[in-house]
Amino acid sequence: FEQEAAIDFLFTILKPGRDQGFVVSFDMAPALIQDFTDDPQTLAEAIRSVRAGGATALYDAIYVACKMKLADGSGNDVRKMLIVLSDGEDSASRVSREEALEMARRHEVTIFTVSTSAPPINYNAETARMENPCKIKGEEGDKVLEYFADSTGGLAYCPFTTIDVGRSFEQIANQLRTQYTLAYTPTNRRRDGSFRRITIDSRRDQLRIHHRPGYYARLEPAASEQP
Repeated sequence: FEQEAAIDFLFTILKPGRDQGFVVSFDMAPALIQDFTDDPQTLAEAIRSVRAGGATALYDAIYVACKMKLADGSGNDVRKMLIVLSDGEDSASRVSREEALEMARRHEVTIFTVSTSAPPINYNAETARMENPCKIKGEEGDKVLEYFADSTGGLAYCPFTTIDVGRSFEQIANQLRTQYTLAYTPTNRRRDGSFRRITIDSRRDQLRIHHRPGYYARLEPAASEQP
């Protein structure tokens, strides 16, 4: 069901000629199943071909996807998103969680996650009203997924039921349709490659703002690289 929900999401959000997507699976190691394409049907076939394996290299998959597929095209005219469908467990990665996060941040990738772990609490009228069940599910894997999402300006979704999986993708689609671009001039002009933290607040208490917690100040080009 998770695969079909992801496919429905692609047909909803992907605009041929303007948007592109790719598919990476991961068990013992990440594998590129489908390279960039603007054809949702091709991506759908790639998603349906993925089969669950024994081990999971989640961190490696995020690291490789950001470094190999999302490193180019940074700037105001390009939005780079990574949708991670996983239980959040990792048993085979060579890179650490922090290394995977740093790679995502360096290439300005926003990560949205949808958990596939079973909820340890009952679904009822009270839990149905919760904005984000990840906050109370308590699964270690869900905490990892929330960590990646919160640290890149995305959102983590922990569905209670199979129906909620589809709703999670609908909410991600809504988030992608209602984004704004803000720009500012930093007082620290040094281009030293360091990570700069930023905070965006709203004067209206009822509004919630999701944004990347910071950015890397790009290094000055070496003298030999300057024109």
